[in-house]
Amino acid sequence: MMKSFQLKLRVLLPVLLCGIAGAALPKFQATYDLDLLVNGPLTAGTVGNAIVLGSTPGAQVHLYNGSGVGSTTTAYGLLEVSDGVRLASRLAGVSGNATFRRHVPRSLAGLAVYLQAIDDNGLISPVHTEIIQ
Repeated sequence: MMKSFQLKLRVLLPVLLCGIAGAALPKFQATYDLDLLVNGPLTAGTVGNAIVLGSTPGAQVHLYNGSGVGSTTTAYGLLEVSDGVRLASRLAGVSGNATFRRHVPRSLAGLAVYLQAIDDNGLISPVHTEIIQ
């Protein structure tokens, strides 16, 4: 949960500072209803694990990867990644959480990933950015 708190703080701090300085707010959403937690560093040639928290039980949760920060329109709502491609979809369990396990190809070593989750209700997570080890 500490990583999630740090990620939310990293997203909210610029909004607060821009508001204080009177500058235009960035385009990203100020609050997020879903939390996307990646378990450990993503390593090429292994299986990556992630969990999405905070969805409605029984809702479809979709995990997307984009080419960078930007926007992608989906059937469920607007994402904050460019050129988003759906990697997988899972049903949220009774606690509203969805677990993802996916093989990370060796060819992706050294590349950046921009992961974001969205559910059928249009709830989104912050963008998770990481360099694949």
